[in-house]
Amino acid sequence: MTLSKNVLALCVALWSIGAYAIPTSYIATSSQPATATLATDFKVRDESKDRPKSDRADYCVIVAIHNKGSNDVHAWRLMFNLGADKLVSMEHGKPDKNTGAIVVAPIGGHQFIKSGHDRTIKFCASIDRAHENVPLRVSIVSPLTGTMLQTDKLLVSGTYGGPPGSGVSINGVVALTDGHYFYANDVPLVQGSNTIEAVVTSPLGRTAKHTIEVRSIGAAAVLELYPSSSQGGIAPLPVRFQFEFTGVAAIRSIAMDFDGNGVTDFSTTNPNELIAYTYNVPGIFLAKVTLIDTLGVTYRTTRAVRVYHDQSLDTLFNGVFSEMNNALLLGHIDRALLSMSVASRDRYRPVYLKLKNRFPAIMSSYSPLQRSRITGRFGEYAVNRVIDGVNRIFLIYFVQDDDGVWRIDSM
Repeated sequence: MTLSKNVLALCVALWSIGAYAIPTSYIATSSQPATATLATDFKVRDESKDRPKSDRADYCVIVAIHNKGSNDVHAWRLMFNLGADKLVSMEHGKPDKNTGAIVVAPIGGHQFIKSGHDRTIKFCASIDRAHENVPLRVSIVSPLTGTMLQTDKLLVSGTYGGPPGSGVSINGVVALTDGHYFYANDVPLVQGSNTIEAVVTSPLGRTAKHTIEVRSIGAAAVLELYPSSSQGGIAPLPVRFQFEFTGVAAIRSIAMDFDGNGVTDFSTTNPNELIAYTYNVPGIFLAKVTLIDTLGVTYRTTRAVRVYHDQSLDTLFNGVFSEMNNALLLGHIDRALLSMSVASRDRYRPVYLKLKNRFPAIMSSYSPLQRSRITGRFGEYAVNRVIDGVNRIFLIYFVQDDDGVWRIDSM
């Protein structure tokens, strides 16, 4: 496979985004003299092998502090952020704490840096992997096993648990999730016996399943409800609802409970009247329509609507970047590819291999992720970097894969 220069350049321009567990930003400051010109660079080593398990670090970083000024430096500090990671050891410096934002004071002869000379601080740390060990579980609550259904598709709901960013799918249909509950609209059924299988997938590919058996007569639904934002969006989310009714009699009345709380929010006798509602808070809402025809027959159907909090998605997508970049810094290409959409992995593998030894240099000077737009299963973010005096913007795209897990699709 031949690498496109544009693809390679884009990838070079992207890494250093978000909040990494392995720090990629180091700030050296001096009080003597206050006008000192200090610069830093760093190298990362995988330290997870060949060490006693009780004293194992996941990575070590060597930070070089360069005195580029004309004056000698007599007092300086190094600052960086470990996030939830934990220091295991440090050479040539004394940290003020072992996790979070850290300030390092040099010790011994490292307190002095001559003009044009360098000093180094080496530290080793363990990655906070508590979230990876969260057990996976999933359970279908509705419908109940053995239920006889009158339709060719249905809303399946239940509970699940797992690491942050886990996704759920039902017979290949991506479910709407909120960290505790899932709802999958329009799960197809065939006439006769049907196996309903719920699968929860962690960001690193672990899975758990729950299956039930139901039966159906396979008839098409007489009443169906369609929201304009079928995959959801960010609050406040305006939604227009349309319905399709194939009954033999005319429509006498329509009533909507937009949030599923049992209270009618809208009613009309005009089947052509606009039905719209704005969801102002995040969550999963069960929009329910009740239709009565002129023969007095009542029809009901329910549709789940997902409304996101913008900051929760920012946190989610920064977490996806964090996981990918940690793996790339340590040279773990296969693990890094788990943060990419399934369809894009073969395309990015040769890019990662080509850049394998350059990631520490790449991850140092870019802006945080900046949200551009988000729809139900698609997110567009941007980062910027000044190159040759020009402020350039690069776009990063996230998609929700078929297993319900959000991943990076392209950069």
